[in-house]
Amino acid sequence: MIRYRTQNNIIVLKLELPVSVSNGSIIDIETDGNSEIITFGYITENLLISILRTLKTDYNSFLKYIRMKLTLLKKPFYAYNIEFERRFLGHNDQWIDLMGIHKKLSKEKKLKFPKLRELVPTSYLEYYKLSYLDILNSEVPSYWKFYLNTGDESLLEAIHRHNVIDLISELNLYINNESILSWWGA
Repeated sequence: MIRYRTQNNIIVLKLELPVSVSNGSIIDIETDGNSEIITFGYITENLLISILRTLKTDYNSFLKYIRMKLTLLKKPFYAYNIEFERRFLGHNDQWIDLMGIHKKLSKEKKLKFPKLRELVPTSYLEYYKLSYLDILNSEVPSYWKFYLNTGDESLLEAIHRHNVIDLISELNLYINNESILSWWGA
């Protein structure tokens, strides 16, 4: 995994993957719990990119960069929580719900709707030298707020890692969904 900082004070993580998204791009964001995006991550073809803003990043420039990226990324966009991503990013007609199959099965079988981490084997994350040592989605705003109050950039690592783990987990879901759809003949 390559990590670097841009001249706009955005921290970028870049990871080349051994598998790829053949049709479209996987998108995942982390927010401050209110109305601002903290992290924007995506997988297109075999490349995972996660960008994280810092205190020194101009928020409007960060949003402009995200909007520009969205116009360049392959469509459709895949996401775990499409309503959330759609609300922040727009492009309403270009999203595919990675959890669609699981939502349907949960409803038909009257089972609990699974969380993203419940659908991803530990070995999958270990392959990428990641682990289940991750913060919860609900903890991201607290880490961000603490970072804003202290300026301690080490707090950003947990947010960034969380975004990368989400993306890799969603990639696993994408691959499994492709297999299920092939098997069903869809």
